[in-house]
Amino acid sequence: MKEILALILVLFILLPEIASSESWFGYVKTTGDTWDIYRNSNNISFKSDQYIVGKIEAFEGPQGRVLSPYCSYFEDMNLNDVRLKERTAASEGNYSSNELLDARAQVKPPVDLDIAKSADSDIYKIDFIEKWPVDISASRSLEYSGKGINNRDFSGNNLDFVGTNLLYNKKLSKELIIGMSLDRMNATVLATDYGIIQAERKPTRDLNFSISICTTGIADLKYQQSGPDFDRAPITGYEILNSGDERYYGSFNITKNISMTSKFVDSKAYDHWLPCCYQGWTDLNLFDKNTLNANGIFDCTCSSMQGGNP
Repeated sequence: MKEILALILVLFILLPEIASSESWFGYVKTTGDTWDIYRNSNNISFKSDQYIVGKIEAFEGPQGRVLSPYCSYFEDMNLNDVRLKERTAASEGNYSSNELLDARAQVKPPVDLDIAKSADSDIYKIDFIEKWPVDISASRSLEYSGKGINNRDFSGNNLDFVGTNLLYNKKLSKELIIGMSLDRMNATVLATDYGIIQAERKPTRDLNFSISICTTGIADLKYQQSGPDFDRAPITGYEILNSGDERYYGSFNITKNISMTSKFVDSKAYDHWLPCCYQGWTDLNLFDKNTLNANGIFDCTCSSMQGGNP
């Protein structure tokens, strides 16, 4: 470890508990490049069940002052980069809404750091391994008719997201169902003393989004699914696998269902699944293991590579 740190700087900091939250920070610096990652989560659960129905109208306040008719709603949740946001602003009219929300997050120690380097290579492999799961499910409905309403929502799971903007609607109906889960997050950096060759952020996650709307104004729908490779792409900073951006003016009935799933092997668990058909397998690093043939491991011919007898 001392030899590695003398050549490339690798920082791994578990930040102290602040207000029941846990954080960690990873940083890799070479002569010519840097890469970093920051994670934050909590051991929490949250449930909400809300129903509202009424009429937005002018209100006579203290000393006869008349307050303009207005209704607003704000929601912002972020659990280990699993995010849920909504904004609503409405003027005079009839308004009703219903929401069910269930969110759970867990911090499972430890967060691991593995550093490997083959004796005949100048490439370092740095793995950060985190298991801080999150589950969020939500259903929302909204009905409005009146002088005008704006509604925005955003659902994001690490590098993936779906968002809608419903603007300047005199009449609006919306039904939304969201389900998001995060199982774990692995990050891998390949680097030499002089630069970073590859950086991957690999959260195992899924996002399920279903919406049905009747709009009479402007309707924007946008989604993006990202891959693990770092390439400084807009918004997420990582490669974009697929994306969409839609806009509608006027009166439309729109139904859309989106499912995104990304699964990555738990590198630490995968590294130990093979049986030890010869002594010393568990002591080898990943680069040396990759030079061995899997068939040879199972029929034990690999022992000849270690100087032993079959």
